[in-house]
Amino acid sequence: MTTLLLTHPACLEHETPPGHPECADRLRAVLGALETEEFALLQRIEAPRASREQIARVHPIGHIERIEARVPEEGFCRIDADTALSPGSLEAAFRAAGAVVHAVDEVMAGNARNGFC
Repeated sequence: MTTLLLTHPACLEHETPPGHPECADRLRAVLGALETEEFALLQRIEAPRASREQIARVHPIGHIERIEARVPEEGFCRIDADTALSPGSLEAAFRAAGAVVHAVDEVMAGNARNGFC
C-alpha cells in the first residue's frame, strides 16, 4: 500500500518575515529531498482546496472569518507572536487543510497506508 505526498504550489506563496522557521524555503527543501530515488514510490497528489465547511469542523466560523479579514494585500500581518499572514497565506492554508482532509479520506477508504502533507 502506498504513501501519499500531498502539496500544492500555493503553499509556497505563504511568505513569512525573515528568519521565521515556517518559510517557503523550508518547504522547498523538504520537497527537494523527497525528489530522490529513495522516495520514488510516493504517490504525489496536488492538494485540493478545503471548503469552509470542512475547516469549520475544527475551527469556529468566526475564527475563519477573522483570519480571512486579516490577510494583507501586501507585506505581512502578525496575528499572534508566532503567526504572520501574507497575501498568499489564505490560499496556502485552504490547500494545506485540503491536503489533510484528502489524505485522511484516502487512508480511511483503504486506498493509502498513510500520507505526508
